[in-house]
This record gives sequence, structure tokens and C-alpha cells, in this order.
Amino acid sequence: MAVLDLQVAAGADDVFYRGGDGSFFVNANFSAGNNATSGTFTLFDVAARFTNVTIAQASTIDVAYLTLQAVSSLSGTIVNTNLSAEDVDNAAQITTAADFTGRVLTAVVAWNSIAAWVIEDINNTPSIVSPIQTVVNRGGFASGNALNVFWKNNGSTLNTNVYRAGYRYELDTTKATKLHIESTAGAVDGTLTASVTTA
Repeated sequence: MAVLDLQVAAGADDVFYRGGDGSFFVNANFSAGNNATSGTFTLFDVAARFTNVTIAQASTIDVAYLTLQAVSSLSGTIVNTNLSAEDVDNAAQITTAADFTGRVLTAVVAWNSIAAWVIEDINNTPSIVSPIQTVVNRGGFASGNALNVFWKNNGSTLNTNVYRAGYRYELDTTKATKLHIESTAGAVDGTLTASVTTA
């Protein structure tokens, strides 16, 4: 079994979309959920891009999840979200709100009723094997391509602080969102870490 540990490696590779007013940011915390009873601060969605995904096409994905380090303590309830991947061979950076909402995504994995987060704690998502497998199975996927993973609000309670927030790359380059994958059948052996990129 091969183990691959990647991290967001550039500021423009973790992006934030606010559904209330359609705002798009490349320097906001990696947050999903809701932060108001109404108005412009509702509906937080994010995406993280991971480069140099050294897994051979059609390998079997045995384990996959994101790791998020809490940037603040948040306990508002109920936080319901979805996880998915962009259904594309080689994911490009997301550059605008229209670009964010226009990406074609895999089937989702629910991450609901997320427990309270304490600042600096490490939090793993549920398994995202299915979305990652969908991408790796694409005929045009190749070792070294990039992946976009989306984390989006899905009916969180309308109230303040009903979201969870991880570090963005610009705030701390060592605490940004991470992706862990274990694979077999043609995957590259060894543990690899994405290099910092400027793209």
C-alpha cells in the first residue's frame, strides 16, 4: 500500500465562496457552514487544490480524508456540510466566483452535525474515498495531476458561528488543509509530500 500526504501549497490553492452575496476570496479561512440568521454572511463554501498527486490512473483508493487544523474555537450547531472532488482529469486553480460555482463535482459525502472545534485541534473529515476514486478512475487522470476537493455548506442552521474553520495557507503555511490517501494496485510507493508551488 502506498501512502500519499499532501498539503495546500499556495495561497491561491485554498479558496472561499460566500453564498449569501456571491463573494469570492483567496485569503479567507477554510470554512464551511453558516454565519448569520440571514444576509450576506450566510453559506460558506471552500475548495482546496492539491498538486503532484502521484497515484497511477485506476489505482484503488483504500483510505482518503482531509485534515483541518482549527483556526478558532467554534461550537454553534447544527453544522451540515458536503465533501466532493472536482470531476476533472487535472484540476486548475479556481479564480472567480463563477469559476467556483461552475466546476463539475463528483457525488458528495455528507459531513453532518459536526462537533465543536477547539482552536489548534486537528480534525479529520469522513472518508472521501469515493470522490477521489472517481477522479483517479478517469481515463485522462495521470500520476502528478492536481485535485480539487470541495467542502460546502448543506443546510446548516441559520445562526451566527454555525460553521467550522481551518487554517488558510496565507495564515500559516504549515497548518493549511492536508489530504491523506492510501492506495494500492499501481500507486507510487512511499510517502510523498507536495512541494510548495507559486502557480
